Amino acid sequence: MDPALRERLEALRRGDPPPPGASDRVRAGLDALLAGPCPDEAIARALGLPTSISSDAFGPALAMLLHQGSYPARLLATVPDATEALEQDPLPSPGRLALLHAIESETPEHGLATAMGRVRTREYLRLCRAEVEGAPLEVVGRDLSDLAEACIEAALRAHDLTDQVAVFGMGKLGGGELNFLSDIDLVFVHDDAVGRGPKGRPEMVALHDALRKVVRLLEGEGPFRPLFRVDLRLRPFGSRGALSLSSAATEAYYERHGRAWERQVWLRARHVGGNPSLSASLLDFLRPFVFRRSVTPAIFDEIAALMHRARRKTRPGQRGPDTKTDLKLDEGGIRTIEFSVQALQLLHGGRDPTLRCTDTLGALDRAFAAGLLSDREHRELERAYRMLRRVEHRLQLTDGAHTHALPESNDSLTMLARRLAAPAGPYPTDAAGFLESLGLARQVASAIASTIAPPLAPEGHDPREADRDVVLDLGAPTEARTRALAQLGVRDPAEVEALLQHLASRSDGAWTARGSASAGFEAVLRACLDSADPDGAIARLVEFAARRPAHYEVWRFLSDPGVADLARLMAELFGTSAALSVGLIGLAQTSHTAEDDSIGLLVGARLAKLPDAYSLAEDAEASTPDPRGFDATIRKFMERQRVAIALFDLGQQPDALEVGRALSALADLCVRQVLREVVAEVAHERSATHGLRLGVFAAGKYGALGMDYGSDLDLIFVFDGAVSQREAIRVGQRLLARLSERRFGVRLYEVDMRLRPSGRQGLLVSSLEGFTRYHSKALPAWERLALLPLRPIAEALVDPRHQPPLAGPDAPGDAVAAAIPGSLCDTVMQTVAGTLTQPVDQSALARDVRALKLRIEREIARERRDGSIRNAKSGVGAPLELELLVGALSLRWAARTQTPPPRGVIEQIEALEAAGDLPGPQASALRAAYRFGRRFLNRLRMSPPAAGSDPDRFAQNSPRLRTLARRMGLTGRDDLLARYEASTQAVRTAFDEHLEG
Repeated sequence: MDPALRERLEALRRGDPPPPGASDRVRAGLDALLAGPCPDEAIARALGLPTSISSDAFGPALAMLLHQGSYPARLLATVPDATEALEQDPLPSPGRLALLHAIESETPEHGLATAMGRVRTREYLRLCRAEVEGAPLEVVGRDLSDLAEACIEAALRAHDLTDQVAVFGMGKLGGGELNFLSDIDLVFVHDDAVGRGPKGRPEMVALHDALRKVVRLLEGEGPFRPLFRVDLRLRPFGSRGALSLSSAATEAYYERHGRAWERQVWLRARHVGGNPSLSASLLDFLRPFVFRRSVTPAIFDEIAALMHRARRKTRPGQRGPDTKTDLKLDEGGIRTIEFSVQALQLLHGGRDPTLRCTDTLGALDRAFAAGLLSDREHRELERAYRMLRRVEHRLQLTDGAHTHALPESNDSLTMLARRLAAPAGPYPTDAAGFLESLGLARQVASAIASTIAPPLAPEGHDPREADRDVVLDLGAPTEARTRALAQLGVRDPAEVEALLQHLASRSDGAWTARGSASAGFEAVLRACLDSADPDGAIARLVEFAARRPAHYEVWRFLSDPGVADLARLMAELFGTSAALSVGLIGLAQTSHTAEDDSIGLLVGARLAKLPDAYSLAEDAEASTPDPRGFDATIRKFMERQRVAIALFDLGQQPDALEVGRALSALADLCVRQVLREVVAEVAHERSATHGLRLGVFAAGKYGALGMDYGSDLDLIFVFDGAVSQREAIRVGQRLLARLSERRFGVRLYEVDMRLRPSGRQGLLVSSLEGFTRYHSKALPAWERLALLPLRPIAEALVDPRHQPPLAGPDAPGDAVAAAIPGSLCDTVMQTVAGTLTQPVDQSALARDVRALKLRIEREIARERRDGSIRNAKSGVGAPLELELLVGALSLRWAARTQTPPPRGVIEQIEALEAAGDLPGPQASALRAAYRFGRRFLNRLRMSPPAAGSDPDRFAQNSPRLRTLARRMGLTGRDDLLARYEASTQAVRTAFDEHLEG
């Protein structure tokens, strides 16, 4: 900038009159600086212009742009000689071919990247002037689009791709209505011949390398970056798909997987570069996909979904005080109008070809001409759209930001209004008037849009629905989906978004399919987002879906609104337990002919009751054998049944003791089946075992029919017959191995043998004689307590002449299966009954039980004194303490009545209450405490912590408690802890009262 011009500008800044001697052009420019909406800022920007700009270049047009914001000045800083673009009237437009010629003419001197940047800068300055002087919106948008097309064509020519590749402009570029900072949405499609010749794959690799270079050119280099923001996510399979697909592959994708939102995307598609014949062919093929001639009722749901997608994710009642007004995304904004018009085109364009155009204003005119909009609706939507787009342009000229958000301060709003009003704008110049005019335009646009799709209710709506819509939108940007996942409470939104992207890239997946398969997947995904643990639920849904392509019946089943409860239940299982989910996920194999019983399991959750021994035995007989053998068959059966129990448990919230009985009955059947198999094997392999009779007994929680999802099998083995102890132990070891070995990825059960006579030091398998002799002497308190829940579960004879029968019911209602208990088990239980009814030294028993409980608290529970860490099984007042208390009182009762105590804790409490050993109110409190404690432990073990952690310990401030409270139907963490404290205190009080020192 020459000194004379700088002196004049400095004088203006000081408020002095400008020195004489300037040319008429400069004087007019200085007058424009003073007369514009923000003279101080404009003068400061003028002083910051490059020194190479001469006085002759400074005129009214440049001065007018300096009032609009920093962006025009920044453009001039990159190409100072671009002031020539401001010397002539901005119209008429040069056109696409002239711009392409300009780029090519500058390339020899500057290189292609710089040539594109220079031409873009000059054209932007010309269009900035045209915009400020009130050029029609259609002209500015078309010329910006022509510029992008010229750059695309120049980049393709530079890499010799114009014959091989067709480039489609989507969105605003496809509509020929770009704004200054629009993304350019592109889709590349290449000729089918590429990669099929003798060069094969190398030719395809070269093509994609060249396309990546084209994209880098369009994104700009050095001071011209970003030249354009290139968005390629609208291509088939989104950001996980190939950069370019062949024409045939593209056709196949939309034929198989085209979704409603992709119909909307291609509605605005237009050839913008490369091979026009290739583009025309593909557009002809896709026309029936975009514009359906036959309209079914489903299209109205699609239209409604598209319209709701147009609405901002911040709904009434959800917006915070700092939320800015978004011209594009808010209700009644730019997107609302665009989607309204596109909805009409999709709905009627199949039968009325006149509606098929890509630009919004043109489509508005055609919808009016076709009688789809009234004169008032057409006029008001056009007026609102022009105003919103004009404001959008001025916002972006302010500082070159890709924004649609209005400024928040009153001063900034006033300045925006004044810029829009100069030199002859039709809008108010004050902030209040401007906002009122803008708000009225949006209100009218929203009201008209609601006639196409019903509006979202302002009250009683689900504020999370918009975020769910973003997650389910296959075309949503990665950043938007990640933000939505975070809003929905996902702990690791980036990881979950990556999982969803992976699933969306599957060509055979349910999500990318059309119709009911996609609807079924989305029903479960929505439910997963609302589950107690959305991270875990979505991870397992992805695994489930990866094994079940779109043709699997389960997706069509889940698409039915009548099974929405089952979709939620499935999501809750996925979010509750990885271990339990394995049973549902792993039921389907990768083979197309593999059986998938997912539907049966889900429907079974609606049954009136949990499975019992009889129904389990029936299911076992009806199970299809796994070709991999017995071990695979029994594991598959066990996992299936455990999932069925868990689904019923989550869906119908039965008493935890009923769940324990069902899980214990399942374990009984599995143990009997495995024992039958082992006995058959050893009868064939080892003659030394012939005549061995083996009895299997359940102890501990398993014996009391009180298993939960993480319970071990506490087992005791007793044998009889003319065989050696060593042979009996071999059979016991074989049985243990088959129950607990990790075959096919999972153990059947963990087995604990520590409750056998003499504990860990005792023999694995006791002889009947040894068992009887051992129990003829006085046993310590812990062993007698351990005998209370003991029950027989299986018995089999090793006899080569007799193959044990398969599991199956003998008569309706009988809890029968293979290897049912027999005479050996009866003899053992008679011995146990004698032990349990022996005389009791009450003081010694109380002392021993207190010592045992203290040792458990110290060595196993390991609770903290301040209560911050608790143990739900063995801590103070937990179920184990209650079991010890009731067990000790039951031994006293048995000695007094000479009757073996009932097996279950609840039954023992009832017997003690009836005998007067427990007062009625205290018995009721203990029953309630036991049910609560078992339910809490059940839910805690459904979703165990990280590997290596004690599943029964929990911190009072743990986030897990919120999830657990929800799964127990409680209001929250505080409610859960209050009930836990009341329950454990009732147990501890009773323990101290009845077993005092």
